[in-house]
Amino acid sequence: MKNKAIMLVLSIAIISSLVVIGCAKPAPGPTPEKPVEIIFQAEHPRPQFLTVHAIEPWVMGFEGKSVGRLKMFYYDRNGVVPREGLMDAVADNILQMGVVPLVMEPGRYPLSEVVSLPFTAASSTISSLVAWHLYQEFPEWRAAFPEDVKILTHFVSASFQIHTVDKPITTVDDLKGMKMIGINAWAVDVLGKVGAIPSFAHMPDVYENLSKGMAEGALCPLAPVRAMKVAEVAKYHTIINLCYDCFAVPMNRGVFEGLPADLQQLITDESGSKFSEACGKGLDEGSLEDCQWMIENGGSFYKLSPGEMEKFVQLIMPLRQDWVAEMEAKGLPGQAVLDEALRYGAELEAQGTYVPTYPTE
Repeated sequence: MKNKAIMLVLSIAIISSLVVIGCAKPAPGPTPEKPVEIIFQAEHPRPQFLTVHAIEPWVMGFEGKSVGRLKMFYYDRNGVVPREGLMDAVADNILQMGVVPLVMEPGRYPLSEVVSLPFTAASSTISSLVAWHLYQEFPEWRAAFPEDVKILTHFVSASFQIHTVDKPITTVDDLKGMKMIGINAWAVDVLGKVGAIPSFAHMPDVYENLSKGMAEGALCPLAPVRAMKVAEVAKYHTIINLCYDCFAVPMNRGVFEGLPADLQQLITDESGSKFSEACGKGLDEGSLEDCQWMIENGGSFYKLSPGEMEKFVQLIMPLRQDWVAEMEAKGLPGQAVLDEALRYGAELEAQGTYVPTYPTE
């Protein structure tokens, strides 16, 4: 009887414990990782080949490659902050990532101006890789950027060409006395040295200036000529492959360093020279595609003869040494940067890095 009582008590205890366990809430699992929101502001128009084939896939690709742990928000130029203030806005974490045209603030990033010197690289692809290489090689280049940003890469514009409304440019003398727009200080200087009457306008304003007869042509990159409607009024295009503008892709350093190590590695792996080359090639290939569109819509392409090109070179090449002297006077290694830009660009070209062949008559 005593044993039966003991067994009854144990049975009741076991049943009671099972009931308690069955009613208890399961232990909480690990808290899901909250997505990190990244606001990105672009610089180039959505229809442009570069945007479609390089910029947008790079930005929006992070969301899928991170399995949703990075939440990307893509805004067009001036969509969050004025483009002139984008670098500082990234430093202040108003937005976390963007594309900055460094020429928007003349003198702030002086060594990056080397890509704007005449004839430093054979293509946008090569010049983009050169710019990123120089960033890595020269601490003086890196020191120009705010401490609170991490530069993910550099790339450059499409090559600068001559675009005119009423007549083609086939000799240097054709430019003398013409009212021409330069979209940065370098383009304005070049136009002045070859005898044109230069004025300055930002690229988004070139179409309006030409359509209203305020100028007869422009010295500007080839890639945005179609996207920004310049090709609708400027039907003549002279290929000179003059120079480039430099762009930086900054990310807020605190946001980057606050990411888990694998997400930092993902951004690093997808940026740098990989993204630099993708942007450069996107600009080169997009320019070729736009050339074909322009030809189909009444555009004509020309080039200077070897003799005329030599005249052009002789007139503008002193800009290189003027820039070197200016940099050296500021205590910056201008000559070393120029020499390395030319050396590395030639090395890339010899390796077969992409160089487009533009149509000319």
